[in-house]
Amino acid sequence: MADICGPPGNLEEYDSYIERMREDQYPMLKDTLYVDHAGTTPYSKRLMDCFHTDMMANLAGNPHSASPSSQRSTLAIDGVRMQLLHHFKADPEYFDLVFTSNATAAIKLVMEAFREQEGGFWYGHHVDSHTSLVGVRECAKEHRCFESDEEVEVWLNDESVEAANGMSLFAYPAQSNMNGRRLPLEWCKR
Repeated sequence: MADICGPPGNLEEYDSYIERMREDQYPMLKDTLYVDHAGTTPYSKRLMDCFHTDMMANLAGNPHSASPSSQRSTLAIDGVRMQLLHHFKADPEYFDLVFTSNATAAIKLVMEAFREQEGGFWYGHHVDSHTSLVGVRECAKEHRCFESDEEVEVWLNDESVEAANGMSLFAYPAQSNMNGRRLPLEWCKR
């Protein structure tokens, strides 16, 4: 019998493993068809049990205060921040990680920072972008929707892009909510 840490190798055992995991870890999905996984991921029983145990055993406080409960929260947040930076191989000397309530709040935070730039900013987004990304165009001085990956490639290879006046922002989803297709992560580097 496979444990919860990893599925077995063959398909029949894998199916059985998934069914057991669903019954054990996701009892709220019993007799349910859940299709909003991209919008909100179901929480596992194990996660909720661990969270409950931690919350009942410890007092969490405002991470910006000096009390013991606040310092505990600060240490937990800083620990998660460092783990994520390490996971993404992002040197904390050059990168920071900002926690927001959701992706839309994060997008709004970036958009507001760009909106404050003198002279405005240029904005481009991929056609597969979520409405939160598309909405940023309303605050841009100029904007463009890239209708295909090929259009993005041509734009990224255009040397005159760097010479554009003012600030520029290009956004795209790592995975399309519309069709599930994954877009090239190397665009970020370019």
